[in-house]
Amino acid sequence: LMSRSPSPYYPRSRSRSRDRYYSKHSSYKRDRKHRRRSPSYDKNYSYESSRKRSTTKKECKKVDVSVSTCNESLPTTTLVQIPLELQLDAEFNISNISEGAKKWMEEQINERLRKKEEEMEASLQQRIQKSKQIIEEQVRSQIQMELQTEHNHIKVLEEETKKRCEKLENDIKLKMAQLEEEKLKMKAERLEMLNAKGKFEMERAQMLKEQKSREQTEKDNKLFNYCHLINVSIFYIITSMFRIASFAGNSIIRNNCIRYLNTIAKPEMIKIDMVGTKNNVALITLNRPKALNALCAQLMTELTQNMLTLDKDDSVNVFVITGSEKAFAAGADIKEMIEQPFAKVYGGNFLKFWSDATKLKKPVIAAVNGYALGGGCELAMMCDIIYAGENAKFGQPEINIGTIPGAGGTQRLTRTVGKSLSMEMSLTGNMITAKEAKEAGLVSKVFPPNTLVDEAIKLADKIAEQSPLIVSMAKEAVNKAYELTLSEGLEFERRVFHSTFATKDRKEGMTAFAEKRKPKWSNE
Repeated sequence: LMSRSPSPYYPRSRSRSRDRYYSKHSSYKRDRKHRRRSPSYDKNYSYESSRKRSTTKKECKKVDVSVSTCNESLPTTTLVQIPLELQLDAEFNISNISEGAKKWMEEQINERLRKKEEEMEASLQQRIQKSKQIIEEQVRSQIQMELQTEHNHIKVLEEETKKRCEKLENDIKLKMAQLEEEKLKMKAERLEMLNAKGKFEMERAQMLKEQKSREQTEKDNKLFNYCHLINVSIFYIITSMFRIASFAGNSIIRNNCIRYLNTIAKPEMIKIDMVGTKNNVALITLNRPKALNALCAQLMTELTQNMLTLDKDDSVNVFVITGSEKAFAAGADIKEMIEQPFAKVYGGNFLKFWSDATKLKKPVIAAVNGYALGGGCELAMMCDIIYAGENAKFGQPEINIGTIPGAGGTQRLTRTVGKSLSMEMSLTGNMITAKEAKEAGLVSKVFPPNTLVDEAIKLADKIAEQSPLIVSMAKEAVNKAYELTLSEGLEFERRVFHSTFATKDRKEGMTAFAEKRKPKWSNE
């Protein structure tokens, strides 16, 4: 019978398994492509894997044959001599083996074991090396991942920290602004309180002054009735003495009469002492220590009036003005100036009478210790010579209170120290030390604070030894240099020089020089 299967491995004869396989009602019906065959019914059947193995063996046999045939044609050399016992085809028995064969077998076994151990060692080393590389790569990758994670975490922390810092900075700025605003408010409130306090003190001082004036008026009215006749009598007696002295030429009586008539009102804010070797130097001390000798209207009035009076006294040759060791004068009295209206200041020519101190014919020396600020610096510049203590400080700080110097701070200072330094002091309110003032030409000499007044009196004594008339002419000529051009100043100087030849003191001075003796001045 012909086989229904095209496969050559299927049996040619009919069998029960085949009928059962192809039965319609059989449970073994499958597709031809995937059907199974049983080796029990088919001797020629073999699985595909077994067929492959068989073909491989056949190929190997073919290869061996070819190799053997190739080897037969080549000359062969025996490397190891195999014992005869092992070459025989007889049955192998260990007792029949000779010692040489045993030794050879042992060597072969040891050699193969050694090679096997080397191969295993090499294999093990390779595996260890590969394992190391794998572990290193894994560790490296793990470390890189951890580092990357840590880096990302650090970045996140940095961003968060930066945001927090910015927030804190903004909060601090806001709080600082709030504190600054509160500080400004407190400052404004404090200024208001100070203004109110100043007004209260001014009103109180005014009331006390009015009360004192009323009391003084009452006392004067009481004394007037008793002393009127006595005062009139004394006045006529002194006037008579003055007339007699003028006819007789007695200068001592004349000077004392003038001093008495011009110093009836005793000053309260200045002290006047006659000092020097001949008591012909008037030492005027500003005496308002609680206010650092601030130049109020009363102080300046007393100062200018008494200096004008003493300028007419022939027994006074030189003036020396000084303050305390802490302050020469700390400026004008600001409390007195706060409530001054424009109409009163402008219409009344406020501070104009201060310049009366520059109208004196006799020289004036300023002995400056401590602060000379604002009006104090201007008063020092009104003097003819300035001696300063080592602790002295000069300045024009009016810019800090919203005004400018008003008694010569912009004019005399500029002519003395130059535009640049004067501009700096006026625009910033900066102070300069005594050393800087001397370098700038504002100060003549600098001394220790405790010897300053004595040095000023020594200078005044030296000036007082000269002719008072010639000294006043020299002072006028030097001061004109601030007002005239060079040609006009030279012309004025020449005329004053010519006028000295009309005086007796010029003749006495030249004669005494020729005769090598001290001159005797007559002030004529």
